[in-house]
Amino acid sequence: MARKTWKNANISALALAVLLALTLACDAWADIKGMVVNESGEAISGAKIVVTQGNTEVGEHITDPTGKIDVHDGICPMLGCSIEISVTVSKEGYKTVVKHFDANKDANAMRKGDLLIVLGSE
Repeated sequence: MARKTWKNANISALALAVLLALTLACDAWADIKGMVVNESGEAISGAKIVVTQGNTEVGEHITDPTGKIDVHDGICPMLGCSIEISVTVSKEGYKTVVKHFDANKDANAMRKGDLLIVLGSE
């Protein structure tokens, strides 16, 4: 009987280790850095930034007084999750802009800090 209990404990410990490994592997982030400016190159503060993965919103932010975007949102890294990350930027009086990124191919470009989003007047 003690042998069965030991075997069940080993199976439970293995299952717990696998679950913990999968949980830790699920950490993925959409790091997006850049600026929002108008057509003259002037910073736009208070612009609304919405980050989506596929059809799921993962974060909503506002540009700071210098127009800076600095986003760090959790995304789903699992198979079956969309790799398309969209950044929608809007502000009253300006046209809404949507930028699309591939989470695998564009990860470095999104976090470098040189993303420039220009909002044109309505």
